[in-house]
Amino acid sequence: MTCYENLTDQPKKLVLPWIISTAFAVLILLLIGVGPQYFSTFQKPYNLNATSEPTVEIIEALIVLDTPSKPAIHNQTGNLATPSKNLGAGQRLDTPLFAAVAADETELLTPNSQWVQTKGPEGGRVVSFFTTTPGDIYAGTAAGLYKLTDGKQVWQLTTSEAPEAFTVYNEIGWWPMTERRDTLYFATDTGVFASIDRGETWNTRGMHPKGLPTGIAITDGIHESEPDILIYLALANGIYRSEDAGKSWLPLRDGLVGKKIRGLTTVENTVFAGTDDGLYRLKAGTWERLSVTQTDSRGQKRPIHALAVAGSRLYAAIGEQFTSEVGTQVETIMTGSTWWSLYRSTDLGDTWYAVDPRKKLENKRALQNGSVVESSTVVINFKNPHLASETDLAPSVKIFASKARVVVRDRQNQYYSMDTGETWTSLDLHDLLDDRQHVIPSVVMLDANTFYIGSETGIHRTTDAGQSWHQFNTGLASRDVTDLVAANGKLYAKITDGIVTSTDGGESWTPLPIGGIDNITDLAAFDGSVYARGEKNMLTRFFRLSIDEDRFIAILETPNFEKVKSDEQEWLNRIEDPFRDALTEEAKQGLEIEMDEPIDLEDYDPDKLSAALNKRFQDLDAILSLSRLGDFVVRDETYYVERRQKLFRWKPGATVWYDTGLPIEEERTAPAQPNKVPYVPGFQVQPGLKFAVSGQTIYVGTGNGALFQSFDEGDTWNNITANLPFPISGFNIAFAGSTVYIATDKGVIYSRDGSDWHETADMDGTMLVIDRFAVDGTTVYGVLDIHAHPERYVYQLKENSDMWKQVTPEIMNRVTSLTIDDNTLYVGTIGRGVIRFTLDE
Repeated sequence: MTCYENLTDQPKKLVLPWIISTAFAVLILLLIGVGPQYFSTFQKPYNLNATSEPTVEIIEALIVLDTPSKPAIHNQTGNLATPSKNLGAGQRLDTPLFAAVAADETELLTPNSQWVQTKGPEGGRVVSFFTTTPGDIYAGTAAGLYKLTDGKQVWQLTTSEAPEAFTVYNEIGWWPMTERRDTLYFATDTGVFASIDRGETWNTRGMHPKGLPTGIAITDGIHESEPDILIYLALANGIYRSEDAGKSWLPLRDGLVGKKIRGLTTVENTVFAGTDDGLYRLKAGTWERLSVTQTDSRGQKRPIHALAVAGSRLYAAIGEQFTSEVGTQVETIMTGSTWWSLYRSTDLGDTWYAVDPRKKLENKRALQNGSVVESSTVVINFKNPHLASETDLAPSVKIFASKARVVVRDRQNQYYSMDTGETWTSLDLHDLLDDRQHVIPSVVMLDANTFYIGSETGIHRTTDAGQSWHQFNTGLASRDVTDLVAANGKLYAKITDGIVTSTDGGESWTPLPIGGIDNITDLAAFDGSVYARGEKNMLTRFFRLSIDEDRFIAILETPNFEKVKSDEQEWLNRIEDPFRDALTEEAKQGLEIEMDEPIDLEDYDPDKLSAALNKRFQDLDAILSLSRLGDFVVRDETYYVERRQKLFRWKPGATVWYDTGLPIEEERTAPAQPNKVPYVPGFQVQPGLKFAVSGQTIYVGTGNGALFQSFDEGDTWNNITANLPFPISGFNIAFAGSTVYIATDKGVIYSRDGSDWHETADMDGTMLVIDRFAVDGTTVYGVLDIHAHPERYVYQLKENSDMWKQVTPEIMNRVTSLTIDDNTLYVGTIGRGVIRFTLDE
C-alpha cells in the first residue's frame, strides 16, 4: 500500500492571487497581535547539502549532477563542536590580553555533551501522513518526520529534514514520500534520500535538478540492462528519471510539454502523472493521455487534483479548473460539491469506474444539514477578509488509500469507505478543526473506527469512528515555543494555544489556565515573578502569575492605550494596497503577461517568490511593529513599555501612562533587516526600542544606533552614544548585577557606570554578535546571532572577564528564547519545542 497525499496537497491551480491572499492573511494576523500563533514556521535544522552545492551539467538530454559525499542523517538535536573556533564574523581584538589568558580559558566540552530534547511541549503543526505496507504511520511536521512506534502509543522523530521556513512549499506539506519493497524514499529540494530500516537512518540516493519536488515514485528495472530500481521525480516543470541512483537525470518531456504536474504515482511498474490537463501514463518513454471521464474523451481539459494507490487500484480526483482574483474586500472561493469527482481503475488506467462519495453516501446527515452544497459554482465571499476565521483560500482534495480503505476530503467535507469506494460514510470534523488553517488537514485511517488527523497544534485520534476525538501527541515535540522563562523552579513556555508549565526540566508539561485572556502576546519573568501581556475584551492587559493559585491575574489598574486599535487600522489602511501591489509586481517581474491576468504559480521559480515574500514580510513586520506595543519590563512594581519609539512608565495608583520624554525623533520607517534566514513572523529584530531596567537605572537603545541613560526612572535622560567604543546599530540590553551588557551588531560591550565601556571577544579575539541574553546572577550567557555567524552556540561571560567561552555544542534549530535554571540552559525553538543542556560544574 502506498499513500501519495503529499504529492497532491497543492490546490487544483495554484495562482498568484491565492499566494497574495495568504500573505495578506499573515499581515492581518500580525497586525491584530496574533503574531506567529497560527503560522508555525521553522528553519531547516539540517542542511543535507552543506559540504558543497551540486553542479548541474547538461549533456544533450541528460542532466548530470556532481554529488558530494553524504553521511547518514542522524536524529540528534545538537552535536559536539570544538570550542572557540573562529566563526568568521565580528571584529577582532588584536591585544596581548587574549593571547595571555587563552591557555587558562581553553576547556573542552565533556565528550558526551549534547543538547537534550525535552518531552515537549507536545504537539506542533502536522501537515501530512504516510503509511507503509507493514502498517507503519509517519507524520510530516514543521520539525521533520515522526513515526508511530510499534505499540501505536508514542511518536518518534526519524529525521529533522523539513522544508524551509515560510516557503511556498511549506504552505503545501512535508516532502513527498514513497515506498518500494522494504525501502522508504523522500525527495527534498536538493536530493533523494532512502531508509532500509523503517526510518531509523536515512542515506542519500543522489541529488536532483533544481526545484521543489511535487512527487516521487520508484519502479523496478524491467530489462536486464537496467538497474534494480528507477527513480521518477516530479518537479513543477516536468518529470525526470534516474537510472543510476540519482547521479544523472533524464527529463521525460514527450507528451507532457506545457503541462503542470499535480501528482506522480505508480501501480506496480507503471508510472502515472496527474496534470492540469488530465491523467497521463508512461509507455515506452512517452506519456499518453488517458480518458477518465466522457469529457476527457471529447478533449475537454479536466485537471487531476489528487492521486492515490492501494494494491492494483488507482484512485483519481478529477475536476474543474479554478483560478481566482482576490480583491480588497471580496474573495472568490469554491463552495460547490461537484467541482471534483472520484474515479477508480483496476486495469492500469484503461477503464474507470465512478466512486464519488456524494453519490454513494450511506450517511445522509451531511446532506440533510446543508453542510454539502449541491451546486458547483464559484461564489464571492463578502465576509470581512481581515478576519482569518472567515477567510477561505484555495480549494484542494486529498486522498488516502490502504488495502480496501479509502478516505477523501476537500475543504468542506470528508468521506471514508471500507470497501474500495463502493459505499461511503461522512465524517464530521467541523467542530474539531481550526478555521484558520490554510491547507486542508491530512487524515489517515487505520481501521473502521480509528482515524488520525493533523492540525496546527498536533494530531487528534478517534477510536469510535469520529464520535469523540482526543489529542494524540505523545513524543511529538514539534511545537513552536515563542517565549520561555524560568522562575521559582519551574519552566513557563508560550505556545500557539496558550501557556504550559513544567516542574521537571521539560519532561512533562501542564497547561496553565489563562483566565479568559483572548490572546497572549508576551511572556516574561522579572524579579522572580512571571508576567504576561495579552488581550482581553479587545484591550491590551498585563497579567501576573499567582504562585498560590497557579493562574494569571489581571493587573486591572493598568490604564489602556485607547488609540491602539484605531492606530492599527490607520496603519492597515496606509499599507494594504501598496503591500498587495508590491507582491504582485515582484512576482510578475519578467513575465510577459498583462498585469490583470491571474498567474500560475508554477510559471516561475518558487525560490524567487519565497525570497520576495520573505523580504516583503520583513519590511512589513518592521513597519507594523511601530504601531504595536513593544517590549515591556517590570521592576519594583513599576511597569515600563515601549510604544512608537516612546518609553512609557506606570506605577500602581496612576490613572495614565507617563511619557518619560525620551529625547529621540520618532522613526516612521524601519531599518533594513538581514535577509539571510527565512522569515518567521514575530521573531525578527524589531525596529522599536530595546531597554533594560535595574532599580532606577534605565538604558535604552534606538533603531538608529543611539543609546540613552537615565538614573531616575526616566525623568531625565543622557545621550551617551558618543561614549561607545564604535558606531553601532541594533541593541539587546541586559543587567547582570550592577553591570549593563549591550549586544550590538559589532559585538558585546559592557559598563559598570555608563561612561567607561569594555569590549568583549572570544579566545581568538573575535567579537561575537549575540542574538539574546540569559543572566544567572552576575554571569551572562548569549546565543550567537545566525545573521552574523554560520552556526549557533551558547557562550558564557563571567563577571570581571572580557572573554566569552563556548559552553555548549551547536544548536540545530531556530532559537526564540534562552533561559537558565539550576545550572541548566533551556532554549525555546521553532518546531522542536524546548531543548536543554546541563553545564559543567
